[in-house]
Amino acid sequence: MNPTLRFVLGVGGLFALIGAAMAFLIIYREYARHRLDSGKLFREAALGAITAFLVILGLSTLAAYLLSMVAR
Repeated sequence: MNPTLRFVLGVGGLFALIGAAMAFLIIYREYARHRLDSGKLFREAALGAITAFLVILGLSTLAAYLLSMVAR
């Protein structure tokens, strides 16, 4: 694997984790204000965090691939 591609994927994975954690906290706090029960509250926040993680990781993977194609 190209070292540049590996670096960009590593950084993208790190930012995806941070983005997922922030999405979880934001969704949890916002839904808590609407007084949902705790089971549904956690489930919805976790689903939002997983979605954010996958979107950010997918976009960073696409960017890494495109940048590695240009850097050749």
